[in-house]
Amino acid sequence: VDTEVIPALKSGNPETIEASIHKLGDSFSEFVKFIEPMEEQLNTATDEYEQQALNASNAAVRNLIVVSAALVGLVLLLLALGTAKVINAIGRISSAMMTLAKGDLGIQIPHDDRRDEVGVMARALAVFKKTAQEIQQRQAENEIVINALGAGLSSLSNSNLPHQISDPFPSNLDSLRVSFNEAVTSLQKTILTVKNGTEGIKSGTVDIAQASDDLSRR
Repeated sequence: VDTEVIPALKSGNPETIEASIHKLGDSFSEFVKFIEPMEEQLNTATDEYEQQALNASNAAVRNLIVVSAALVGLVLLLLALGTAKVINAIGRISSAMMTLAKGDLGIQIPHDDRRDEVGVMARALAVFKKTAQEIQQRQAENEIVINALGAGLSSLSNSNLPHQISDPFPSNLDSLRVSFNEAVTSLQKTILTVKNGTEGIKSGTVDIAQASDDLSRR
């Protein structure tokens, strides 16, 4: 087939194809004559192989049934244990939610390292916790700023013009402290200028009064 029939078919020559087919038929006839004496032996061997295969198949089926039953039992056990673990994990996450709702932001979020749906819930809760902590921090920073500015304004209302806020505010709010100090410094300079001008006017008034008195005497 490889050396003559296929090359003949590829050549497309009818005579070559016919000759190769005839030669193949003759070879097959010789093969049949060779195989016929072994037919009974092959049949017997085939029957034996079939019986062995059947026995092996039956044994495999029995083993498969036993293994399948064991696997089913194991799966059921794992499901029971897994369900209990999931329920316990969800219970801990629910407890953490209640604690966060009460304002306790120091709680550690459990099961945030899991790769299942429970882990997704835990990581989402961790995001809420982080957001709440940031809000709390901003509120604390705002309170510091408000108290410092309130103290500064109160000091100004008591005529303490040199008052300055020395403690820096949180980085994003420190510009308010700088602006307040600059405003106080500018106000102090303005009032000092007015004071100096007032003293000058007072001195001039005294001089005028003195001169008027001298003039009246003369």
